[in-house]
Amino acid sequence: MKKLITLIALAPMILLAQTTHMVQVVGSIGVTPAYVPANITIDLGDIVRWECSQGTHNVYAEQDSFPNNPEGFNSNPTAQASPWDYEFTFTVAGFYNYGCNGGTIQNPHWDTQQGTVTVLDPSSVREDEIWGRIEVFPVPTRQELTVRFDRNRPEQLEILGLDGRTIAREAAVQGSAQQLDLNGMPAGSYLLRCTDANGRVAIRSFVKVD
Repeated sequence: MKKLITLIALAPMILLAQTTHMVQVVGSIGVTPAYVPANITIDLGDIVRWECSQGTHNVYAEQDSFPNNPEGFNSNPTAQASPWDYEFTFTVAGFYNYGCNGGTIQNPHWDTQQGTVTVLDPSSVREDEIWGRIEVFPVPTRQELTVRFDRNRPEQLEILGLDGRTIAREAAVQGSAQQLDLNGMPAGSYLLRCTDANGRVAIRSFVKVD
């Protein structure tokens, strides 16, 4: 009985095993302000740690600037001098934009210092308050991917690499399902980003095989 109780107590810790992802915050005289890497993909429950060793910057992802972020966060409301570090644990899946609101009127950091975090829910197909149920199949797939929507309809569909690169983009069609042609894409893991007319985003993952 004691062993069973111990296993039950440890289960949440096992399920929420965390990975910490590092992002460098750079930018000073002669160095363009940026986040390196700018676009990352993580799992629900993971931590992102930003480290700033030069210049004056911050990480700002509050909903007053990015209203479609699932939740807001910031390292500091305004840019702060280095060195500093900041970490945030992502407990809500979705697509997050963030940036640095430092710099000057003549040289605002917003222009180049932008980043994204895509947080995947390992449970894959799930009910969403805004989107309803989104199904992506077959997974894995070879030549074609079908996307089926339950409630909300996107205006645009994008296929992204795990590094955030946009590989393909097309407008959504009328109807509850749409087929995406994957011919010419190499085998690997990808993200499907659905964006509706209000800029709200839903993310699903899939795998293409040869």
